[in-house]
Amino acid sequence: MLALLEIFSVNHPPSSLPHRPHLISLSTQNSLSEKTLAQIAEIFATPVGSRVVLDTSVLVADPNCLSCFPNCAIVIPLTVIEELDGLKTRMDDVGRSARSALRSIEDLRRKAGGSLKDPTPINGTVTSGTVQIEVNGIQNHLLIEHGLDPKVPDNRIIGAALGQAAISPTCIVSNDAALRIKAAHLGLTALEHQPVSGGRNERPMGWSTYDTTVEVIDSLYKTEGIEKSDIAQAASLYENNFAVLRCGSQSALTRCYDNELRLIQQSPPEAWGLRARNKEQRFALELLLDPKITVVALDGRAGDRRWA
Repeated sequence: MLALLEIFSVNHPPSSLPHRPHLISLSTQNSLSEKTLAQIAEIFATPVGSRVVLDTSVLVADPNCLSCFPNCAIVIPLTVIEELDGLKTRMDDVGRSARSALRSIEDLRRKAGGSLKDPTPINGTVTSGTVQIEVNGIQNHLLIEHGLDPKVPDNRIIGAALGQAAISPTCIVSNDAALRIKAAHLGLTALEHQPVSGGRNERPMGWSTYDTTVEVIDSLYKTEGIEKSDIAQAASLYENNFAVLRCGSQSALTRCYDNELRLIQQSPPEAWGLRARNKEQRFALELLLDPKITVVALDGRAGDRRWA
C-alpha cells in the first residue's frame, strides 16, 4: 500500500443564548481525548453531556465520527441528511464517505425501531452518546435577524443549532470555516473536527526516510545500488518499498529489490503527459510503469487527486 499526500496533477449572538462564541480545533482518533472533553465541559461549565450538532462536512470527512463524542447528545439536522443524499452518487471519496455515513445512520435507525426522532444510544448505552435527527426547531427568525437566508443549507444547520441551544448548552461541529464563523457570530460554540484515523496511521506508508552518511550517498550514486544491510533501519523494508536516504543537503530516492536499495532513475518518468511533482507521485509512477507489477494500491485523503 502506497500512501500519497498528493497524486497526479495535470496541470450566530442573541441574548437568550447562554455562551459567548468559541472557535476550537479538535483532533480525534476513535474518541475525544479526556483533555478535549474537559475543555468542552469547561466551556459549558457543566458536566460533559451537552448537545453536539454535526455539519455535513464532518460526516464526509469522518463517516465514523458518531462514536467520537461519548456522553454527548448528537443532533443531526435533516438538512444534513439531504446534503448527504445529494453527495452519495458522486464517484469519488466524497461520495463514498457520504454513502458510508448514511449507512451508519441507517443502521442506528433500524436499531432504534425505525426512527431517530428521539435520542438513540449509539453503542447500546447512553454513556456512549446518543444521536437523533432533528426535523423542527430551526430558528428562522434569528437567522433573518442576523441577515442570513434560511433557505441556505448551511444557515439552516446553524438555525437548528440555535434551536438546540435554547434547550441546553450546544456546540456546532463543522469543518466549514465559513459556517463556524457565522455560528460563532450568532453566539454558538463552534468546533472543528479533524479526524486522525488510527487505522490509516497503522497502514504501511510504502516509503520511509533514513539518515545515513555521505559515503553511503556517494556510493549509491556511483554504483546505483547498495546493500540493504548498509542502512540498519532498512531491515524492515519489503520488496518494492521505497526509501529516501538523507545526509545533510544530499538525498537519494531508492527502491527495494531483494536485499538491495537501488537508485531510482534520475530522469523523471512520464506517462500520457503526466509528470511527478513530488516524491510520492514519483514513487507511484515508478510502480505504475513497471510491467512486472500488476496491482498498485494508492491510498490518501479525499481531494488528493489519486485518479487525475
